[in-house]
Amino acid sequence: MNLVNQIRNNLPKKMVSFFSIVVISFGIIGGCSGSNPPFAPFNSTITILTDSLDLSIPPDTIVTESFEAIVLGPEGLPLNGVRVRWDLSFAGLNDIVLDTDGDGVADSKGIQFIDPDACGNIDCELVPIPVILEFGGFVESPFETVTDDRGISTIAVLISGDTNVTLATLTASTLSGSIDTLEITLGDEN
Repeated sequence: MNLVNQIRNNLPKKMVSFFSIVVISFGIIGGCSGSNPPFAPFNSTITILTDSLDLSIPPDTIVTESFEAIVLGPEGLPLNGVRVRWDLSFAGLNDIVLDTDGDGVADSKGIQFIDPDACGNIDCELVPIPVILEFGGFVESPFETVTDDRGISTIAVLISGDTNVTLATLTASTLSGSIDTLEITLGDEN
């Protein structure tokens, strides 16, 4: 007879049931805890730290722009380690707008999110595109980030000068009620 069966046979039934409930409860609680960052509390605010953006990008050119948003708690203090969802028009899974191979069929995005963590400690604007691609840095919209110790969330956006998109909307949300929006006007230098 193994040890578990000996213990079960020697303990009253209520004690075994109680012990089972305790073990299962701790298992559930332990399984639920993890590295999921919390949501900002209600009455928190988020503000994109760029008022507006007009970009003139020449054809055959690709530009990377970084955007930041600050999350402030109900007391007006920066919140670190909370989720921020960034959403960018024309940067979703099915937003294919560029014909990159000349066959008349759109096969690429004109605007693309870059996961800022893929760039490491370097500003994504300074990292070559093939390196970002190699590290899996291109991500779909919407994309979630976490605020740093100053309450700042950062996202990078790759924009092609060949895109036929003239106006894009960037949205940052705390997922608990606060949203801020930025319009990005795109045009070429011609």
